[in-house]
Amino acid sequence: MIPKNFISAICLVLSFILIAGILYPQFGEWQDLKHRIKNTLSQIKYKEEYFKNLAELSQKLEGFKENLLKIETALPEGPQLPALFHFLEKKASQTGLILKEVSTLSTKEDKISSLSLKVTLTGSYSNFKNFLSLLEKSSRWIEISEINFSSPGKGRIFIFNLTLKVYFY
Repeated sequence: MIPKNFISAICLVLSFILIAGILYPQFGEWQDLKHRIKNTLSQIKYKEEYFKNLAELSQKLEGFKENLLKIETALPEGPQLPALFHFLEKKASQTGLILKEVSTLSTKEDKISSLSLKVTLTGSYSNFKNFLSLLEKSSRWIEISEINFSSPGKGRIFIFNLTLKVYFY
């Protein structure tokens, strides 16, 4: 006869093996799940910090809003020809000049694009100097490439031909 202790020991060992065989895969899945939860929590923490930094940067940018608007005005998106023509006409009339003609010459496409314009104005020389001063002080990035003018035939009225280059992105 087989002793009771031996049978009990075999039953105990078999139950441990059976329990280990059932629980070990579950334990592996549990460890894997625990590891994934830890990774997910660290990703959530990283994203919370990232969005917190974005909010702080957004608040800092609000302090520079006026300067950013100036940059946007100086370098607009696209040539915005109607606004540019209106600007030139307004500045010419403010200085006592007459805007005779505005025509586009060429466009250069790049990261910062440029557009060349030919502008014809009539008026006195002092008014023309005032007009150039207003162009220089404007927030729009305007470069004067060429200036030609003819001597006055009657009185003190000159004809001024300007080649301007405006920039945009």
